[in-house]
Amino acid sequence: MVKRMTGCHARREYVTCHGGGHSAQRINLDPQLQVALKGYMVARGVNSKLASLLHHHLVEKERWQYMNWLKTLEEMFSKDH
Repeated sequence: MVKRMTGCHARREYVTCHGGGHSAQRINLDPQLQVALKGYMVARGVNSKLASLLHHHLVEKERWQYMNWLKTLEEMFSKDH
């Protein structure tokens, strides 16, 4: 069974990936693979600044979606009364 991973956090010696729930799965990577993966990401401009920017964007997107959902609920219930 393959679980869908919703988020991963890289550490020096392992990667922690979160599924749909609150549990996390730690994946130990071979040291050579770690170096290669880091080089791949750095070469493409993936760094802590980009990660921070993406995190901020996703938090704002989630907030916007929640506010839209609340507005839709309000409109739905106000039509009934």
